Amino acid sequence: MKVHRLEIKTEQQLQGTLDAMYMEAKSGKRNFYGLLELARNPITIVTAIHKIKGNRGSNTPGVDGKRINDILQKDFEEVLALVQEQLDSYKPNMVRRKYIDKPGKAEKRALGIPTIVDRIVQEIVRMILEPILEAQFFDHSYGFRPMRDATQAIARMHHIMWQAKCFWIVEGDIRGFFDNVNHNILLKKLWRMGVRDKRILIIVKRMLKAGIMGEVAENPLGTAQGGIISPLLANAYLHDFDEYVASFWENHPKIQQHKNKWNAFTVMARYPDKYPRFYLVRYADDWVILTDSQENAIRMKELARSFLQRNGKLELATDKTLITDTTKHPVTFLGIETRVGKSRKGSSRLVTYSRPSGKAIKMARNKLKGQIKQIHDSFHRDRRIQAIQRYNSMVIGIGNYWSMSSMVSSVGSTIDHHLWYKLDKVFMKITGSKLGEFRKRKIPACETSNLPVRHAGHMSRVYYLEFEGCKVGVTNLAFSTYQAPKPKNPVETPYTEEGRKVWQERTERQLALHRPDEITLRDDLTVRTYGNKHTSPSKIKRNFEFYMNRGYALNRDKCRCKICGVLLTSNNLHTHHKDPKLPIEKINKVSNLVSTCIWCHDLIHTDVENPFVEGSKEYKQLEKFRKVIKDCSH
Repeated sequence: MKVHRLEIKTEQQLQGTLDAMYMEAKSGKRNFYGLLELARNPITIVTAIHKIKGNRGSNTPGVDGKRINDILQKDFEEVLALVQEQLDSYKPNMVRRKYIDKPGKAEKRALGIPTIVDRIVQEIVRMILEPILEAQFFDHSYGFRPMRDATQAIARMHHIMWQAKCFWIVEGDIRGFFDNVNHNILLKKLWRMGVRDKRILIIVKRMLKAGIMGEVAENPLGTAQGGIISPLLANAYLHDFDEYVASFWENHPKIQQHKNKWNAFTVMARYPDKYPRFYLVRYADDWVILTDSQENAIRMKELARSFLQRNGKLELATDKTLITDTTKHPVTFLGIETRVGKSRKGSSRLVTYSRPSGKAIKMARNKLKGQIKQIHDSFHRDRRIQAIQRYNSMVIGIGNYWSMSSMVSSVGSTIDHHLWYKLDKVFMKITGSKLGEFRKRKIPACETSNLPVRHAGHMSRVYYLEFEGCKVGVTNLAFSTYQAPKPKNPVETPYTEEGRKVWQERTERQLALHRPDEITLRDDLTVRTYGNKHTSPSKIKRNFEFYMNRGYALNRDKCRCKICGVLLTSNNLHTHHKDPKLPIEKINKVSNLVSTCIWCHDLIHTDVENPFVEGSKEYKQLEKFRKVIKDCSH
């Protein structure tokens, strides 16, 4: 597929191109050329920068000290030229090393933080490679993939244990996976998966080789955790392993030859020695393989060790790669312990039971203890309320993740009990109450003003503070409820209309609208000067952020003039700045931009009589915008 021949002038056309690439790769046609031209397209660059802007780490500087805001305030054409030049002759800067705590371990995790320009290039390459690779990835690989999460990985494991009666599990642990990715092997894997544009492969290679400030000038091995593209490349590196394990049972060649795959499974099940059952569930470099006997588990552990060494020069941590009989001991995967037991007394039916792992419980408890200290140390009442709200957010986040565990409520109750003494001590001090005066610091959860849905029907007493007439309560982890994890629907994908629709129905969330670029990227728009000193080009700089955000403002305004409601096109669109005196880093935010027609924009900046009927919606809107401009002039 020669991608460079496809015309892309809007974000919607870019999505259509990515969709087409996904379908080509899905159908087995895996020769993609012209990817660099797609990467250099202005629409691709703008979309990539907008995605980076939305990331929490966008304000984390690299070795050059630059943040995303430094890019947004540059001239539009200057940013395009900068990124295109980088793509044409890519020479990455060194990455900044940062160490963070590993959950439940004394050792630190080393992150590599690229510069903001390198992050933009990584995001562009990730965008164009993802549809090609996503189409080929294993159905039961869940980590760092769009529209997939840990809940679905746990659901798959429980489903296989219950349906296929595979209770023996190999818990995989690859020793230092991200630090031991071989660059040449990875590039060969990408080539076999259809990435045939050598210019893009050279960019990927240089990304991988980027040196680490203060450590090495060139990275000989591994892919830096913290890089935008690293998770995608990690999945590509382990793709062959997925296919290898799946070829024993789930994707056995015999199934491809048979008209009905379920009949093929039935035939294969008659010969367990010839067709051993292995089911792989992988989340990034964490994986489990489920099988039906100890002999098969021992065999698969050795096969996995040998394949990873042979195919990826990776080593299994033998002391952490365990074989577990889940009818006797729990298996830990993604922070959840799962075991198999009888459903009730006198019944021989086996079911799965799950609970957060001991390590996860300890981490959660320590995290919440730290936030209780923040509540204690906040002397101002408003900051204390903020600390309580952060505590509640932590509890809800932990509870939401653990909701796939059948024992989430009982474990939550135990943690609440462990935290009771600390909370009671803090709220005794805050409220000035004594030991027996618990009613001064606790009320039934259902009587609190915050979290009405979560607290509805709960009579358990929780700590609270009164603030501006509201009773702000401290929520309990025990209020979290079990929600049986649902398996992944393979139809869901960001690269088909059907997949996006299914995802939206499941999550009840809406995907962001595409920018109408053909309207908003024309250079002759919103360039007029209206004679008002506050709207001169020197005061309203049309930088990169302006050109990027006015398309989103137009989407928000539903392509209608915010004053008169007329349909906006490339011939009559102007983008108005509500407050033209804001500093440059704030003036071009979407919240300060308003889509108007030329006529209404002229009316805002002139003193002519309001032409709309007095008291009408149009009249009020015009007066509102005029008032802001007038206030800014004083």
